[in-house]
Amino acid sequence: MRFAVQMDTTGFVDGITAYERIWSLIGQVYCVFDPVILGQQGDDVLAFAHKHTNKIAHVRAADVLSHGDVRIATPPVGMGDLRWGPMLSLLYEGGYNGALSITPDGSYWNRNAQRHRMILLSQHHLNQYLFDADDETLLAKKSTSLYGRMM
Repeated sequence: MRFAVQMDTTGFVDGITAYERIWSLIGQVYCVFDPVILGQQGDDVLAFAHKHTNKIAHVRAADVLSHGDVRIATPPVGMGDLRWGPMLSLLYEGGYNGALSITPDGSYWNRNAQRHRMILLSQHHLNQYLFDADDETLLAKKSTSLYGRMM
């Protein structure tokens, strides 16, 4: 079991600088990688994925759509501003082999019928990047799981 800290806009871990300070003081503490929160804090999501893959215990799959500095929607993964292809590529190259969980977010997606649609739309987008650990065939051809494995 690994100890992990999750970034939160109202918590004590509010960006890359806070994570790096924790790592310098405490040592190996893992993080829950939430690219939406990281991006909202003004940090470079791709740079974080590239530099700190070995410290990531879990990846939260969500997306955000912004206009300027204003968040205007919380769409399914792949329909927002985040670049999931390059981000997952950096995680693969860094050796990440943990879970990737789809997290319905926002009041629109919290309704039962919409939550189901959001999960399916997100899963459909992410499946193109994920592999089944047992036979390494694309999950997009056979999976109905809500969780994907990176490797």
